[in-house]
Amino acid sequence: MTRYIFACLLLVNLGPSSLIAQQGSLLDSLRQRIQAASENQTDEQKQRNRENLEKLFSIVTEGTRQVIRTLPEDSQQALAERRKAWMETLASGVDGLTGDDIERWLANSDNVILKSLSRDSDAPSIDARGSADRLPDQWWYGQQNEKLIPLLTEPPDTIVRGEDLTGPPIWFVNGITTKRAEAIAMADEISTRLRRPVHLLHNPTFMEPPHHSGLKVPGFGTDDLSECLYDRLWPATILNKLNKLDEAALRQMVADDLPLQGNPTTRQLAHVLLNAEAPIDLITHSQGCIIARNAMYTLAMLGARQKAEETIAWIAAGIPLNDKELSPLPKQTTILDVGADPVAKIVGLRGGTREYVGSDHSFLEHYSPQLLADQLYRDLDDSAANANAPASVSPAKPQNPGKLEGSDAPPAQAPAPNRTRL
Repeated sequence: MTRYIFACLLLVNLGPSSLIAQQGSLLDSLRQRIQAASENQTDEQKQRNRENLEKLFSIVTEGTRQVIRTLPEDSQQALAERRKAWMETLASGVDGLTGDDIERWLANSDNVILKSLSRDSDAPSIDARGSADRLPDQWWYGQQNEKLIPLLTEPPDTIVRGEDLTGPPIWFVNGITTKRAEAIAMADEISTRLRRPVHLLHNPTFMEPPHHSGLKVPGFGTDDLSECLYDRLWPATILNKLNKLDEAALRQMVADDLPLQGNPTTRQLAHVLLNAEAPIDLITHSQGCIIARNAMYTLAMLGARQKAEETIAWIAAGIPLNDKELSPLPKQTTILDVGADPVAKIVGLRGGTREYVGSDHSFLEHYSPQLLADQLYRDLDDSAANANAPASVSPAKPQNPGKLEGSDAPPAQAPAPNRTRL
């Protein structure tokens, strides 16, 4: 688990050497800002600022070198090639930083420096919300779906669990470094807890045979981390790529079987969502949340943004994205939170306590207990019609949202402060 968390933190660090030791890094930029702002401070105050700055970045830099050495050689090279550009992007977000900022962030347990840097900057996130709004202006929008669909989707390879249960299936996509057996155990837990069949789209890992994440994109490695980097950047890179093509080039890509979406799990989920004839319940964890974001963005590219926003109930656990990276965003979205989960708090730029615990990203230990039946899809029109009915007799929901009527399963328990309904 420790190795896994370090790998996730590399989504922010992105380099084979520590930020603390790296010349021209974000940390150096921060030091320069602090020095310029503290000319009138005493040596003791300056030293305290330096120490505080080191504390703020210790969680990001710890273990980086060890993790890099465990990755395949092509992945190490791909990360090294991207380090400079990403570090420059990160450094662009520190204008106006002062020593007082550092003290304030340390005193505020509800924030971290990376979230503060993201307030007025896109670093290192992608403005999926803005780019989704611009999709109708693209030359191919609404005109080339026949060619785009085979480049962006493929039929799913589904693992079905809880087949003896009734009701529409819940779709589940696991996160990074999750082996097949582990993903099945997660799907079984969802099925047991919510008393519904679960359709698992296994997001494969290079940690088990055939030792490949499934990503086959020039310039990226074959490991899970490289795939996460590709996934997070995809809404920006796909628009840049498409707008350099013309209709003949698209036709040739179809003939050559060169997909525009390099992650096969994303292509499969996009196929499921695009072809669904009924509302979809979708639960994702960690990297699975980025995959879901990209699948829903695919729907927007194909003119089905409204379908993504109105017919999907999305439960996102341990999400490594911030809010402006989420578009389209289903109206029925629940973000499950754990206060010390470093993947959501640092990689997702969502802030939080500085005392991060790697095990707090565990789906089975921390997130599955938060799953409730009332987070699944409901007809909003029916909900509005029943808004004035007493909760105990509401026809829209059973009395206990954690236990479906007619089930002998124990009700799901979830700590109320850890759920955010969007």
